[in-house]
Amino acid sequence: MRGVPVGKCPNNISREEAERILNAGVVVDLPRIATPSPKRIYTIHQGVVYRAVPTVPGISFHAFPELAEDFRRLPPTVRQAVLSLADKLGCLAQVRRWVNS
Repeated sequence: MRGVPVGKCPNNISREEAERILNAGVVVDLPRIATPSPKRIYTIHQGVVYRAVPTVPGISFHAFPELAEDFRRLPPTVRQAVLSLADKLGCLAQVRRWVNS
């Protein structure tokens, strides 16, 4: 029986650094549902793609490493925006290797 993968968020990032990383991320909203915060934010830290989801909508987020297989199922526009962010951050090759793993 295969277990469920568990991604851990880094515990050595300051609040300020976490806010900077989230603010640089790719926001994904649900167009039909008005919410006080994005449904998801995809961002990159040290060459790793993270998915952030609201813990308290409009106030806080929890981020964890994204699974490559889930990333490949995202809409092409979201994937391309994340890859563009990786290019801007200088880690495109590392992220592409992960996507294709």
